[in-house]
Amino acid sequence: MKKYITIFSILFIFSSCANMKLLTKKQYTKVEDIKRIGLLEVALIKPSQAILPLLDAAIFNKRMNNISGEILNVQSKKLDNYRDLTFQSLKKTLSCEIVTVKELQTLSAYIDLKQTIENKDAALTKNDNFSTILLASGEYNIFPLEKGVVKDISLETPEFQNVIKQSCTKLNLDAIAFSISNIDTENVGMLGAFSKARVISRIIIFNKYGNKIGHAYGKSKVVRVAGNDIGEFQILLDEYNVMIDPLVKQLLKARKQ
Repeated sequence: MKKYITIFSILFIFSSCANMKLLTKKQYTKVEDIKRIGLLEVALIKPSQAILPLLDAAIFNKRMNNISGEILNVQSKKLDNYRDLTFQSLKKTLSCEIVTVKELQTLSAYIDLKQTIENKDAALTKNDNFSTILLASGEYNIFPLEKGVVKDISLETPEFQNVIKQSCTKLNLDAIAFSISNIDTENVGMLGAFSKARVISRIIIFNKYGNKIGHAYGKSKVVRVAGNDIGEFQILLDEYNVMIDPLVKQLLKARKQ
C-alpha cells in the first residue's frame, strides 16, 4: 500500500486560538508521493519594524534597536527549540519520514552541497541593528530572501528550483520544508510607548522538482512590548510554541491510499 501526502493549502482564516490568525498564501490541492521530507532551514529573519507614524515609530524603534544584541541572542537560543517543535508537528501530522539538519549535517553530501547552494548574500539584511538572519544549529541558508525579507517571486526562480532539485537528489529527499519566522512590531502606540507585537511564521514546502506545494502563513496573538525589555521579547518569541501545531495542521493533511 503506497503512502501519499495530500497537501491542502486552501484559502482560509483561522482565529479561534487566542486571536492567532492563520492564512494560507495560495491554493493547492496536490497528491504527492512523498516518503521523506527534509526540514532544512528554521530561521528567524529581520524584524518587521514600524515606519509610520514617523515620530511614534522612531521613538519605539530606537529603544528596540538599543537592545538589538540582546534580542539577537535570545532569538539564537530559541531556534533549536523551534526546529524541534516544527519537526514534532510535521512528524505527527504526516505519514512519512521527517529529517532535520541534526541528522544530515555530518553527511558528506550535505557538507558538499554547502559549496554550491549556500546563499550567504540572502542572509544579509542591510540593517545595521539586525544585520543577518539567524538559523538553527548546523544549518546554512539556501532560502532566497531579499534583504532579510520573504518575497514570493524569489521562490519561483529557476535558480532556486535548481537548489531544491539538487538538495533533494543529493540528500535522498522527496520534499524540503522551511520554517521562516520574524518579530513584527509595526503596530506602535502613541509616542512609541509600546508595540502590539506578534510573531509571524511561514511553513513552506517544495517537492523534489522545485515546485511549491504548500505555503502557510500565521500570526501569533498580540504581546504588548515596550521595546527595551528583553523579557517581553522572550515571552513574544515563545508564542511559536502555541502557533506551530495549528499552522501545520491547516497546511498539511496526511492520508493513506
